[in-house]
Amino acid sequence: MRPVKHVRAVSFDVGGTLIGTSTAVGEIYATVAADFGLKDLDAEWLDRQFLEVWKHKVDFDYSRANWFELVRRTFGARSADLPGEFFPAVFHRFGEPDVWRIHPDVLPVLDELAGKGIPMAVVSNWDDRLRPLLKRLGLAGYFETIIPSSEVAFHKPSPVVFEEVVRKLRIPPEQILHIGDHYIEDVEGARGAGLQAVQLVRNGKGAAEYHISGLWEVPPLVDSSGDRLIEMRSL
Repeated sequence: MRPVKHVRAVSFDVGGTLIGTSTAVGEIYATVAADFGLKDLDAEWLDRQFLEVWKHKVDFDYSRANWFELVRRTFGARSADLPGEFFPAVFHRFGEPDVWRIHPDVLPVLDELAGKGIPMAVVSNWDDRLRPLLKRLGLAGYFETIIPSSEVAFHKPSPVVFEEVVRKLRIPPEQILHIGDHYIEDVEGARGAGLQAVQLVRNGKGAAEYHISGLWEVPPLVDSSGDRLIEMRSL
């Protein structure tokens, strides 16, 4: 078992942890493209393309230019059929709340932690759409600070992003527990900055030696008066 010691605050990743897309990315791309006259696209093909491009992205800084390039690569040769106005439109679409869904375990856990007076933060590789999106989803009010990585010009797993959380919360890093679904970005990144961290593995596949399978496991870990133990699970 791995001890979680004297947790006084919790930070959360966003995508895959608090929210996920309401439908496949490829379907959203195809729907927006249809508005611009491209009605023969295979949404499943676009989704596979997106996942492949996303997996192999390099030096992605979450700028609009990088997003536009990622979308262009996703569409491949078909991107030549899209007008320039398509790219700002699809970028805007992913800032709309109906494109996203809040995972079922999120609101009950945030309510419980808020009821305990636990300071919470968001640390996410995201851009300037993050704050208005979380506000429109009804989540922003839970957090003392929301840190999109684009604002600090460093992205997880860089410790700089997590150091910003420590600075904003004014709590020692070793007393902050970070929760996220990506092992390198969330677990290694947070621990590199001195925070405690566990990986959220909802689908049963992950890289962390110690992980949780749902956010409902977080509140029992938050107790400033003593240590808690995370059961070791093999992945």
